[in-house]
Amino acid sequence: MRAAGGPGRARRPGSVTAPGFAGLLWVEDMETTLAVFRFIREYMALHTWAPTLKEIATGCNFAWPSSVVRHLDHLEALDLIVRERGQARGIALTEKGQRFSL
Repeated sequence: MRAAGGPGRARRPGSVTAPGFAGLLWVEDMETTLAVFRFIREYMALHTWAPTLKEIATGCNFAWPSSVVRHLDHLEALDLIVRERGQARGIALTEKGQRFSL
């Protein structure tokens, strides 16, 4: 069975989708995405500026900074963050992201 998101994105048995994602988000992905969000929010509270992809990858134990991008896409789709493409520290929390409680 294919997810509604496009070719090659098969759903795992027993997977649960997040509202508004049309089958693109698996349960374990959502947990990781929320861990990325938590890291960003805590980092910004401590430093007053956004982390880089490399800092997020290190803080969340990803092997590669590029692994972070998919989770940032999900956070942006959930309207928890906005990104300024091409900026090393181009992540900002939206109003919803600032109010969101984990």
